[in-house]
Amino acid sequence: MTTHLTKSGTRAAANTTPEPFSNWALSLGEDVLAVGLSYAALQHPIIALIVAVLLLVVIVFFAAMIVRFVRRRFSRMRDAYSSSASL
Repeated sequence: MTTHLTKSGTRAAANTTPEPFSNWALSLGEDVLAVGLSYAALQHPIIALIVAVLLLVVIVFFAAMIVRFVRRRFSRMRDAYSSSASL
């Protein structure tokens, strides 16, 4: 599910650009990564495992940053609402 959400979110962000080249580059990059990781998994499973673990660590890192940002944002909104409600 995380992979799908990441891919669809990236695709939605790329689709907002008016020029088609970023979409082509993104699609080509996805294809190269999928084929390359599949090849590595068949021919060099240890290297593929290392790459997959590194990608997972990067995803978890950025997910934690996003969660932290959203929590901070909502806590500021909640604080602003509670201070204006008490007036």
